[in-house]
Amino acid sequence: MKFAYLMEPPFNYLDEGRKVTGCDVELARDAFRQLGFETVEFVETEFAHLLPGLACGDRQIPPVFLQPTTVGDMPCAAG
Repeated sequence: MKFAYLMEPPFNYLDEGRKVTGCDVELARDAFRQLGFETVEFVETEFAHLLPGLACGDRQIPPVFLQPTTVGDMPCAAG
């Protein structure tokens, strides 16, 4: 499972050990753990690449604030 995030403290940031954390990431970690996912890859991206990355299948989970219907017919673009 891949979870795309933007580097936007306090939602997402790197802690002192260079591990991604923040309220969005920790919520995702907990939700995926409860759903039985053993591994989750957190992928930092830029805002302009969020939806195209979902459309291409590069990422399965957008940041928490996006809805699945937002992707719609978004063209696939590398990023």
